[in-house]
Amino acid sequence: MDDFCIIEEALAIYLEKNSISFQECNKRMNEILKNEKINFFFSDADEITFNKEETKLIREYLNLENRIYSLENLYAYLRGYIDHEKTQTIFNKIG
Repeated sequence: MDDFCIIEEALAIYLEKNSISFQECNKRMNEILKNEKINFFFSDADEITFNKEETKLIREYLNLENRIYSLENLYAYLRGYIDHEKTQTIFNKIG
């Protein structure tokens, strides 16, 4: 495991234990995954059709997942684990 993976894992563990927002997102994501059809979509599905409610749940799940990644990145940035210059270069490339 490289250094970045070790840091990522440590940040995730820290946030799981200490971030209320992270915990709430994780809890809701787990609730969404209780829907068998949605859980199947994220694991083994080649093709699957969703109704309107299931589509909303998929969108909510993806938004929560993005929120968790944002929290991890923010925490890493604030702790100084992210290479600020490299991050800025990436932001400059994407506009």
